[in-house]
Amino acid sequence: MNLDRMLDKCRKGQWNVNDFDWAQKPAELSRFDEMEACQAFTNLIYIERIAAAAFLEFSKQATDPAEKAIFETFYDDEVRHAEAMWHLSKYFDVHQYRIYTPDANLVKFVRAMSKMINGISPEFASAMVTAGELVLDVALLRSVNDYIEDPLSRAVIEKINQDESRHIAMDFYLCEKYGQADTEPPSMREFFETMSNPTLISGMYWATVALSAMFGRIQAIMDPTGFRFLEAGRRFEMLGQKNPKIAANRNYAAVLKINTTSQSILGEVRRIMQLMRVGLYKQMKDAESRGEKRKAPTASAGHDPVKTAVDMLEEMN
Repeated sequence: MNLDRMLDKCRKGQWNVNDFDWAQKPAELSRFDEMEACQAFTNLIYIERIAAAAFLEFSKQATDPAEKAIFETFYDDEVRHAEAMWHLSKYFDVHQYRIYTPDANLVKFVRAMSKMINGISPEFASAMVTAGELVLDVALLRSVNDYIEDPLSRAVIEKINQDESRHIAMDFYLCEKYGQADTEPPSMREFFETMSNPTLISGMYWATVALSAMFGRIQAIMDPTGFRFLEAGRRFEMLGQKNPKIAANRNYAAVLKINTTSQSILGEVRRIMQLMRVGLYKQMKDAESRGEKRKAPTASAGHDPVKTAVDMLEEMN
């Protein structure tokens, strides 16, 4: 990667949330769907803020001036994305059915990650961020776009995807860079020292609990076939299959194992809950019976009018 060229793209790609007309009327949603949309965007405010904190820490740790400057623009991007999510949560809050606050477990995740970010190795953090941004771009935002079908929401998410295409390009670059620099597996002592770190344990625990619940809810409602989320996992796995240098990155391999294992377990839990119609699946059924959930997913396996960040990245190359 030509870092100077990437930095130039980052600086030229900046945009303003106020460029959009937030006073226009959103797409008509049922009571259930309006509440789910508002809650999803409310939660995403905090996901974007954590991403901003991660990139700020990356910029502090970077020794290459160009990398440092690039991460500083990524911080600006994520702060802007959080602001956009706030606007979207208010934009869809037409009937003000309730006051929206972040999920309780998400708050605990944010607190744990705020501590974890300062001490985490950039090698492991970059692999985690790569997986997280692929899920956000390939699965979550696409599912929301398909489900809501609102022109303004689509336009905002398209601008966010333009930023994310640069982030993902940098993610791939770092995975390859760290794979070249550090291919030796950790010693038993290093492994136990890492796994016994209470800050890391807390951060990973709340990440699993909070993100599984948040992403799982969005998948169940907006991507019930699991098509989008399976594709995100497949794209992360394909990185190592296509690039031997990334495959040699032990942090990438660790995150891939965590993702594969957790998705298998959570997928089975969701399947059982769906069969028993408990929890979220009971809420969905009850909302349907009351006539409060009339919107059905429409494009889980169809063509996407709005390009994803990965699509944009492939065109950019």
